[in-house]
Amino acid sequence: MFGGETEHENHSQETTSRSETRTPLIWMGGAVVVMAIAGVLALVSSHHQQATVDQLTARESNLTATIATLQNQLNTTTQKLSDMTAAQAAAEAKTEAAQQAAQAAKAARAVATRRTVRRPVVDPRWQQMQSRLDAQQKQLDATNDAISKTRSDLEGNIGSTRDELNGSIAKNHEELVALEQKGERSYYEFDVSKSKDFQRTGPISVSLRKTDTKHKHYDLYLMVDDNQLQKKNVDLYEPIWLNNSDDPQPLEIVVNKIDKNHVHGYVSSSKYTRAQLTPASASINGRAAQTTVNAPAPAASAPPQSN
Repeated sequence: MFGGETEHENHSQETTSRSETRTPLIWMGGAVVVMAIAGVLALVSSHHQQATVDQLTARESNLTATIATLQNQLNTTTQKLSDMTAAQAAAEAKTEAAQQAAQAAKAARAVATRRTVRRPVVDPRWQQMQSRLDAQQKQLDATNDAISKTRSDLEGNIGSTRDELNGSIAKNHEELVALEQKGERSYYEFDVSKSKDFQRTGPISVSLRKTDTKHKHYDLYLMVDDNQLQKKNVDLYEPIWLNNSDDPQPLEIVVNKIDKNHVHGYVSSSKYTRAQLTPASASINGRAAQTTVNAPAPAASAPPQSN
């Protein structure tokens, strides 16, 4: 019995001894691991610091080289500026010297001129030529004045004629009826769409080729006496005047409405043709001649009696 207890105690002591032996070993292993980790961290930190130092050293070298390059450029620019300043100063000095020399030469020429100037001799032929030139200039001025006056009168007549013609333009159907009621001319209204075909309107034929509703103008082709005419960029209410062989007065074409690809207007012509007016004129002239022939001749005055 006692032997069993003794064996049990020995086993317990052996287990305790083993446990006490393992504990320091574990602590030692942990310390070794910690030291290893610390060494690795120190090595990494040292490597990082070395890399940072190398980068800073490289940047410093680059900055030193850049500073040296800029210094060289500054020195070169300074030298060029000095050369330009010196050249400019030399040019200014040269210019000033040339101006002074020119002034001196001018003064010398003026002195020489004053010394050599003589009173000019007046040639009678020169005076006659000058008188003729003055007379011709006066005649030319008078002619220009007459031309200017004639031009002013002509422009006034043209302006009044234009006003009269503009006053005879009908801007709608009612105004066209009013003009037709005067009985002076014949009027033919037309509505033409864009086409290459011609539409007969009164004594002529018309063909619309283009319209511009924004700017209010159009392109029109006309057929007059078998002759084709082109009228481009014609404005709204702008009259087109044409001479027809049968009409004693010019034909008038007016467009008073412009739509997209469509226009409305009228053609105005003389009330009578040349053939209709010729016999009437001949009969009138014949009656006038007959009246002149039938008129009694004036009595002859008696010759004066001599004393």
